[in-house]
Amino acid sequence: MGIVIRQSFKSTLFLYIGVLIGLVNRLFLLPYYLTFEQLGLIDIIIGISIIISEISLLGLKGSLQKFFSIFEKNKQLKTLTGITLYLPIISFLIISLTIILCKGTIVSWFPKNETLFSKHYYYLIPFSFFFMYKGILTVFAANKMRLTVPTILNEVFSKISILLSLLLIGYHFIEFDVYILLICISYFLIAFGLYFYNRVFLNMKASTNFSNIDLKSVKQIRTYSLFVLLMGLSNMVSQYTDSFMLGSIEGFNVTGIYSIAFYIGLSIEMPKRAISSISGAIIAKHWNNNEEKEINKLYKQSSINQGIIGAFLFLLVFVCLDELFYILPKSEELSIGKNVALIIGASRLIDMITGINNEILRTSSYYRIDFILILFFIGLSITTNLILIPILGIEGAATATLISVALYNIIRFIILKRLFNFNPFTIETLKLILLLSSLIGVSLLLPNINTNNVFQSIIIIIIKSLIYGGLFILISYKLKLSIEINTLINKIANIIRKKLRV
Repeated sequence: MGIVIRQSFKSTLFLYIGVLIGLVNRLFLLPYYLTFEQLGLIDIIIGISIIISEISLLGLKGSLQKFFSIFEKNKQLKTLTGITLYLPIISFLIISLTIILCKGTIVSWFPKNETLFSKHYYYLIPFSFFFMYKGILTVFAANKMRLTVPTILNEVFSKISILLSLLLIGYHFIEFDVYILLICISYFLIAFGLYFYNRVFLNMKASTNFSNIDLKSVKQIRTYSLFVLLMGLSNMVSQYTDSFMLGSIEGFNVTGIYSIAFYIGLSIEMPKRAISSISGAIIAKHWNNNEEKEINKLYKQSSINQGIIGAFLFLLVFVCLDELFYILPKSEELSIGKNVALIIGASRLIDMITGINNEILRTSSYYRIDFILILFFIGLSITTNLILIPILGIEGAATATLISVALYNIIRFIILKRLFNFNPFTIETLKLILLLSSLIGVSLLLPNINTNNVFQSIIIIIIKSLIYGGLFILISYKLKLSIEINTLINKIANIIRKKLRV
């Protein structure tokens, strides 16, 4: 777990720098300089583009992760890299033609915003292409146990690009149409930067000579890639179901509001993204070496470490929710998203505390099971959205996500328990849940402080964060919930003490 912790810490550090910039963008600049309808349009374009990129990749991103160590050991990594880099180009060209021919049908999915969507429709093609390659190149770097630079490009550079583009709108140098173009260019630069990093610093080489791969390996790659494609596509569809259905039923305006509240809840799971990215490669290697004990160890460590960080962030969002929404631009319109932030936050916390079950199942010999689970997840997500959105509106979409994520993780936990006797939970998990519940309970018993201006709200957010955050860290440290996190705290404390002595 050492390299996972080191790389995860570095990448998480830059991830949260990106998160902070992203929070400024999403919560303050985007709603201030753009309309909610424009915000909704951007989210829909990016969501569809990500799905298109997943289809174009043909599942090869997953095969690169699963078979990387095997091909590297057999001196055939150049061939595997060549397959994953060049083959998707063919599928992308076919899909691009389909996008052009099916414009009318796709635009009609959003009847309340057809004109706006139609005007920017063809951005789906370049966005999809850049998402496709930044995804595959990030996986290559993760397999080399190097995630810091990809995280800087994917999370920090992208957020800074958005920030600068929004400032250009704010100072009336550009209009919304140019803003979208600039964001598209920034994704091109990210994809190019990842290619340059992998090629120059990680010695990535690709070969188009596929004759040296035996038929057995070809069959393995083809079979696994097909399932990864279906699982990845299904996962993307399920991930964006709520936004798409809100956009279709309620319009882009509601989708824009939902995206801001959703982002607040989603920010809780950022550490999981860093840990999962590099853990997938580690787990695949352990499976190839039949090291199930190591996988179970990673499973437990990921559960408690992600759970502690997720619970800490969820607590801060919970206790500061009113003040946070008060300081946002257009706060009266956004106030309908308060419960959305908490519901999505709860779903992310569940996903984090159940550990890296997704990565374990998908890289195991039982990966086909996850495809069935994804189909169940999609069906459940669509059904719950169809039922709850007309009843609860924007909160219905969030509740549908919570129900789907909770059931999905419970089922995956049961499957891993029955197949491999893996269990992510320990007594520390129970202590963590009790700690979080207790602090939330205390916050509910205390009276709310009414604020009259933004400055007072910011002061209250700082005070609450210090009090509740400090108590959470202190108690979790004393309870020794995580050896890794306690060790990290001790190292930081020692560095501070040495600095103070100097």
